[in-house]
Amino acid sequence: MPTTLKRNTAETQEVQAEVINQINSLKGKIDDALLSQIQAKSKFEALFVKDDFDYFTYDFKAEDLPLLDYMRSSEVNNPEKNRAKNDDNVKRLYRCLKAGEWYFESIDILINKKGELLNGQHTLEAINQYLLDVSTSRKTSVKVGFKVAVSSEAMPYLDTQRKRTPEQNLRIKQGGVNYQLNKAQHEVVIREGKRLVHGSSFGSTGAVNFFEYDIVIKKHSKMLKNVFGNRSFCQDFPHVAISFPLFTLAKQDEELANTILDEICNFRNQGESERSDYKNAPKEHEVIEEFRRLKFVKMNNMTSKTGRDCYRSEEFYPVFVDWLVKNYNVNPSIFTK
Repeated sequence: MPTTLKRNTAETQEVQAEVINQINSLKGKIDDALLSQIQAKSKFEALFVKDDFDYFTYDFKAEDLPLLDYMRSSEVNNPEKNRAKNDDNVKRLYRCLKAGEWYFESIDILINKKGELLNGQHTLEAINQYLLDVSTSRKTSVKVGFKVAVSSEAMPYLDTQRKRTPEQNLRIKQGGVNYQLNKAQHEVVIREGKRLVHGSSFGSTGAVNFFEYDIVIKKHSKMLKNVFGNRSFCQDFPHVAISFPLFTLAKQDEELANTILDEICNFRNQGESERSDYKNAPKEHEVIEEFRRLKFVKMNNMTSKTGRDCYRSEEFYPVFVDWLVKNYNVNPSIFTK
């Protein structure tokens, strides 16, 4: 047999052997994956599919990742019955897990007699991501409450209650502390929380957890009290536009921020009160009067005058920042960080 033919035959045999090895290896992986799916399904049916109502908790660990995969699949989480997942909601729950701010009592996941998920898809997704995170210890467990054999007729009543607003959450007592934030402090905490979590203080950014607002309060509690506490604000004071920039300034120069707010809030106590040109109320400091003027102009050039159509406080934010920069030589870069 020619040398070239022998070499080609040997090479062909080597390639065939390699292909067979790859097929056998892949077959093993396929068998392992299929076995894992079968085991996850069996575990789910044994734990979560029952004929009679029951409530219990389950601790998810890294070893339960196949179970979580099955519970997140269309076999359990029917896409025709459940709404599409909201990525922001998943991220919000994931941040709670990462921060150790997980309270299983706050939500129960409901499963009907057929083994269909009625709610909790965001929770399961967040837990899955958390357990997959390389920084999460393999010994970590996440406790979740389950109600099983729930009537499917309960579905239209899930997640329909009115949620607490951030303001309401900030006023709940925790550890015996009631924050009792005034309007300026509240707006500052809300905007700073949004900035820290989502990188923007305005517009539709995303949800912020209570503990993330709480971090702002604890970090700046002294300054929030010194600058914004015990203040008398006019009825239409644009808190977002004025309080939040002054909070940003106070992180650099608390004394200057306090002086400016003194000047704005104490204006009406300086001599006899005059009537504002743009509101049936006493004349206020020049920046408040400018806010009133701009709002008056916009509202008088609108065809619709609903509450949110009027001149918004955040629209005045850049105007006030410009005023600060012009009158107090403030570095404008601090408002863009």
